[in-house]
Amino acid sequence: MTREQKALFQQLQLAGLGLVIGLVGFFLDHDELVWIGLVVLAYGLIRTWFLAKIIQKAKDE
Repeated sequence: MTREQKALFQQLQLAGLGLVIGLVGFFLDHDELVWIGLVVLAYGLIRTWFLAKIIQKAKDE
């Protein structure tokens, strides 16, 4: 696995953790956990998108 792939995979793991937190909060009926999970999910997805753009730009140059 290359460094770029590892970096993207770590960000996707963060997004997956947000999904898990949100689902646990949903099933345990804790609204705070659902919102925290959604924020972590969004944060992980945004970071993945930005890193993918940066990696692509570096490869193009």
